[in-house]
This record gives sequence, structure tokens and C-alpha cells, in this order.
Amino acid sequence: MKAADMHCDTILEIYEKRQAGEACGILKNGLHIDLEKLKKGDYLLQNFAVFVHMKHMAERNQPLPEYAFMMID
Repeated sequence: MKAADMHCDTILEIYEKRQAGEACGILKNGLHIDLEKLKKGDYLLQNFAVFVHMKHMAERNQPLPEYAFMMID
């Protein structure tokens, strides 16, 4: 059966792990979702969400789009 998940916070988790100095990526990780798990699970669709903490954005003095793109990158 094909699965479709419309919300996933994996990008934020990867970002936070990288900020803490841990090696973590979208291809394979110890989180709930990575590309290998999606392929193995026969996913039809996975939407990734990027949650922006307004406090962190203000601390960095960055506008919303630039801050969000930094997290995704």
C-alpha cells in the first residue's frame, strides 16, 4: 500500500543535530524518516515542513525567507 504523509519535521531535527555537531542527513539517519526508509516503505508522497522559531530568527537578525532557506540548506 502506498503511503502519503503530509507533514514531517525531519528537516528541523536534522538542522538541530547538525547545530549540535552530529552528522545527520536526509539520505540515512536515526530519525523516523529518511530517503532509504521512504523507498523501503513504498511511500507515494512525503511533504517536509520547516518550522521556524521566531525567537531564533530574531537572534540571528535574519528575515524569514533567508532563515528558512538556511535551515533547509
